Amino acid sequence: MQSPDRLSERLVQINIRFWKFNVKTVINNSQLKQIAFHKGEYVSINADAKEVDWKYKFWHLNVTEMWNRFTQIINDLIWQYIPLTK
Repeated sequence: MQSPDRLSERLVQINIRFWKFNVKTVINNSQLKQIAFHKGEYVSINADAKEVDWKYKFWHLNVTEMWNRFTQIINDLIWQYIPLTK
């Protein structure tokens, strides 16, 4: 076992390096497409959502997995029935 003084000397000699990353993302807004919710086919979304067997989809999942599965299903319906702007 080392003495406390020797241990502190050893700790001081450790060379620690820190890395700093600067990342800049540039997005051209004219190229972005947005979801046109006002043009959505909500009757079709509701009909398809009623067809989902929610108990079967969720029966073996924990809460986090249920949320992920639910949002996946809803997002799939959004992409299917709501157009993007030009």
